[in-house]
Amino acid sequence: MALPAQRRPPDAQFADNDEDGDSCLNFEEFKQAMEIVAPNFGVAELKGAFHASDTDGSGGVDKDEFMKRVSMFQQMSEDMDNAGAGAGTAAPPSAASEKNLMQLTAEERKEAEMLFQKYDKDKSGELDFAEFRKARRARSL
Repeated sequence: MALPAQRRPPDAQFADNDEDGDSCLNFEEFKQAMEIVAPNFGVAELKGAFHASDTDGSGGVDKDEFMKRVSMFQQMSEDMDNAGAGAGTAAPPSAASEKNLMQLTAEERKEAEMLFQKYDKDKSGELDFAEFRKARRARSL
């Protein structure tokens, strides 16, 4: 008997949502997987997560790419839920008032890149969870 979707391991979650069987999640398949993995993500977070996961730029997320980031996305979603628990009527992070990275001006992109570099302490080109958490805490101060 199969476990309910919310309790299935991430690799099974990947397989469950690879509807066309090509071993790669397109955005719609990725979005469906993320409804279980990170239910607090809005459209902007989903798009950002998809692009962050597609490290080879293929336009899809393969199983290795998915597995490398899934626990981080789960934690981010839980953090969003915990932050929103006492916020009352606060708008979700993906509300229209927030900008998608694709909509940034050149100056805003430069500022975002500088901010990213500030928190990418190991200069890996990626923020690990500890680096992300420091950046998130600094933003909320």
